[in-house]
Amino acid sequence: MTERKVATTFQRLGSVLSTAKQGLGQLLQFLDHNEAARSHAVADWAKTLEPGATLVDIGAGSCKYAPYFSHCKYTPQDSPEAEYASPTIPLLRSDISAIPLPSGSVDAILCTEVLEHVEQPLDALSEFARLLKPGGRLLLSVPAACRVHRVPTHYYGGFAPDFFERSLPARGLDLERLQPVGNWSQFMAQEIGRLPSLVRDHTSLPRPVATAIAAGIWPIFRVAIPTAFLALSHLDRSEDLPLGWIAYARRA
Repeated sequence: MTERKVATTFQRLGSVLSTAKQGLGQLLQFLDHNEAARSHAVADWAKTLEPGATLVDIGAGSCKYAPYFSHCKYTPQDSPEAEYASPTIPLLRSDISAIPLPSGSVDAILCTEVLEHVEQPLDALSEFARLLKPGGRLLLSVPAACRVHRVPTHYYGGFAPDFFERSLPARGLDLERLQPVGNWSQFMAQEIGRLPSLVRDHTSLPRPVATAIAAGIWPIFRVAIPTAFLALSHLDRSEDLPLGWIAYARRA
C-alpha cells in the first residue's frame, strides 16, 4: 500500500470516527431530557420578553443562558463563593436574599436549579418579589428529586407542587403555570443511565476493574435501556415523579 493510500485510509477513518462521535454526542444530548427541556423552556420564555427588558439571572454561574437574552438588559447574579463564573460576563455577587438592586426595578427574573442550594429558599422568593416590578415575571426551575451534589451547599433533594402553589402567592407572586419536566419513565431513563459512572466511581472494586466493567455495561445502561424508557415515556401520563418542575409566575 502506497503512502498516499495509507494517508487516504486514515483520513476516511478519521472522518468516520468524527461522524460517529458527533452522532453519539447528539444521542446523549437527546437522552438528557432534563437539561434539554429546561433550555427549551428558557429559550421560549426569553422570546416573550420585550426588547430592553431588565432581566436578572439568579445563580447564573457560567451564564449559559445569556445568549437567549441578547435583546434584554441582562444581569447575572451569583453567590460570592460561586466558582462557575463566566470569563467574559461579570457577575453581580451577593447573597440570594439580599441582592443589591432597588425594589421594583426588574422586569423579569430567571432562576434555574438554584433553590436546592439555598438554605432558606422562602427568603429567596421574598427577595424575588421585592425586586420585580408590578407585572414582572419569574421563571423558576427546581428538581423534583436529585442526588447530592455541590456539597456543602446542597440542602434539598427536590420540591413538590405545594411549594409553588402555596409559597409564591403568599409573597405576591401569582403562579400562572406549573410544568412538570418529564415523567416517571424519563426519570428512570436518567437514573439508569447513571449506572456506568456509579460502577466506575463509587464501588470498592479496583479502579481498572471498575473502569472495565463500566465500559462493558455502558452501551446497555447508558444508551439502550434509557432509550427504551424514553420510548415508553410517550405513553406515560404520570406527574408524581418528574425530573423537575418549571414554574411561571407574575408579580401581582
